[in-house]
Amino acid sequence: MANGDGSEPHKIYTAAGSVFAARFSPNGQRIRFSISDSEQNTTSLWEISKDGTQPYSLLADWPYKTTACCGNWTADGKYYVFQASQTVANTNLVVTSLWALPDTKAEMAARPAQITSGPMSFGNPSPARDNKNIWAIGVQPTVEVVKYEMQKKQFVPLIPGLSATDVEFSNDGKWIAYVAIPEGTLWRARADGSERLQLTTDTERAALPHWSPDGKQISYASTTPAGSWKLSIVGADGSDAHKMLSENSSQIDANWSPDGERLMFGEFNHDQNGLKIRIIDFKTHQITTIPGSDGLFSPRWSPNGRYIAALSPNGTDLMLFNFKTRKWTTWLKEPAGSFTYPVWSGDSQFLYFDDFVTGAEAIRRVQVGRSEAELVFELGNLERYPGALGPWTSRAADGSFMFVRDRSTQEVYQLTLELP
Repeated sequence: MANGDGSEPHKIYTAAGSVFAARFSPNGQRIRFSISDSEQNTTSLWEISKDGTQPYSLLADWPYKTTACCGNWTADGKYYVFQASQTVANTNLVVTSLWALPDTKAEMAARPAQITSGPMSFGNPSPARDNKNIWAIGVQPTVEVVKYEMQKKQFVPLIPGLSATDVEFSNDGKWIAYVAIPEGTLWRARADGSERLQLTTDTERAALPHWSPDGKQISYASTTPAGSWKLSIVGADGSDAHKMLSENSSQIDANWSPDGERLMFGEFNHDQNGLKIRIIDFKTHQITTIPGSDGLFSPRWSPNGRYIAALSPNGTDLMLFNFKTRKWTTWLKEPAGSFTYPVWSGDSQFLYFDDFVTGAEAIRRVQVGRSEAELVFELGNLERYPGALGPWTSRAADGSFMFVRDRSTQEVYQLTLELP
């Protein structure tokens, strides 16, 4: 604290962390500030009297208290507007929202009211003097699907202006399915981006679409804020959308058999706390479990139908299942984090994967029958979008690798609201 001319500076409080964003209350008698704990990667809101007495933590029992920071009082002193972050259910996505805390004598029991709610993030609020507007920094999630041209060693847009992830080409290469960003809805379009059709509602978030071999259906994972990931199927024309299973489990990573008569997926059973790989037979309507698949996840069916590649629970072992012998073998061992978004080559001879931890971030591959991986190319300084299930990659119809470049914008916004 110091006088207005900078004289008589003196310390009034020492916090267990870094102090920032200190703000006087409108009457000048209190100070609210944020504390950052770098070891725990948390922030919190505190208040102290002007003379340095009565320090206490705000929002002590609030669910998002460890992400709250950077607040400002409204001009009339009735509310304290601040930011806090929430993780979108069943995803890795984080959205920062603005909240208003009533400034009353009973503020210890007061609960914040949410002012903004995704998909944009807002932070660093600065209430205007008219008590009707708030200035804030807004981040608009925008991405660009790019593919890597090996000969030129550069990333080029797949379809200019397409803000999407999880792009999947149909077997004939004429169509794509994708998940729009930031909405999280599933769409279908021509390979050039024309004839776009939304296939899912705005109330659900889709991921990992896969075309049936005949190009008539699309399987995908679907989730809502109150639920878990569920396996769903929709017609390429938007018809007959339905969930595949009614079981109390999470299903993800759908794979069609080469003949289109079966669908393989990874399952996590909440009641039994276990992972396994299962197959739905559309002709018999039976669901079977791949023997020995307990604890394995991220299954990938080879295009020739002979193998399944999957990962061990700790993510260090790449496992290979041979349908002929009905047995699993350890194909490759790597540090955890090496096997991300594995994808087979069209001839079923190689499995490619996105490696984040072995040296520079790169695409690597391993050949069937061998136990050593080889480098395909390094990604360099590509700024990737985190995605609902981590940074995504796959292969385009021409065999090139696709990625999602983060093109999010950050600008100053004026928000108009009415507070009681």
